[in-house]
Amino acid sequence: MFSADDSVEINGQKVQATRSVTIGKSLGAILVLLIGYAASTALLRALRRLATGRLGVSEASANIWWRWSYVFVIALLVIFALNLVKIPLTVFAFLGGALAIGIGFGTQNLLKNLISGVMLLVERPLKVGDFVQVGGISGTVSSIGLRSSVVRAGDGIETLIPNSTFVESAVTNWTYSNRRIRRKIAIGVAYGSPPREVCNLLLAEAERHGVVLKEPPPRVLFSNFGADALEFELEYWLDIGEADSVLVASDLRHMIDGALAKAGIELPFPQRDVHLQQDEPLQIEVRRGPSGRAADSF
Repeated sequence: MFSADDSVEINGQKVQATRSVTIGKSLGAILVLLIGYAASTALLRALRRLATGRLGVSEASANIWWRWSYVFVIALLVIFALNLVKIPLTVFAFLGGALAIGIGFGTQNLLKNLISGVMLLVERPLKVGDFVQVGGISGTVSSIGLRSSVVRAGDGIETLIPNSTFVESAVTNWTYSNRRIRRKIAIGVAYGSPPREVCNLLLAEAERHGVVLKEPPPRVLFSNFGADALEFELEYWLDIGEADSVLVASDLRHMIDGALAKAGIELPFPQRDVHLQQDEPLQIEVRRGPSGRAADSF
């Protein structure tokens, strides 16, 4: 098919040798690749089953390592097959020059994401199951792939995010060191309501909820004298891996509404007091119209 010159140094002297690539060698390399591919795939799958079944490794983590091991094994197989059939790597030197530069530019982003994926696996700033926020997207990391990772939002929408984004951008990992997060609910009650009683009532409802964590304990803050209400904030902690924060907030609002109604504490509505100031008393006259009916005049 084609040949290439390969130099070998023997006893301090360079010996020039010519190696040719024949159809037989090429078929032999393909055969080695196919056999190696089948054997390595079966071995990696067996190791993955062993890791998940006996070693207690999660399915998601096992899949991540399986993908990266698969790429590494395929690369080794290619090099091994070429050396086994005596095809030197120098025969591919003709692919250099302009073609290599073009491929380099075309695969720049791909290589950047691949390297970023390796950094994510080594440094582990995030892992499968973490709740992250990046670029305006919030959700749970469902998989970390070779080029991109998948973040699943609370509404079920899955977004593929390039791995380089997690390395180059600011990422908020809500579960980096632990899975506890703090949430809060704003409540307003009518003026004239006893603030201390409101605080105790809100705190009791939070402690009564079965999903709200006991430690750190919930707390209630008298946050402000609002335009229409006395404003309070109920702060509580959840285990994000076991609780749906949106559902818990809805449950607490139902519980608080019932408790306030039972205690006779009103929830306010927007209202305004209008004060009319006059330098002189307002004069009101009642006149009789042409039809004989009285007409008001101001």
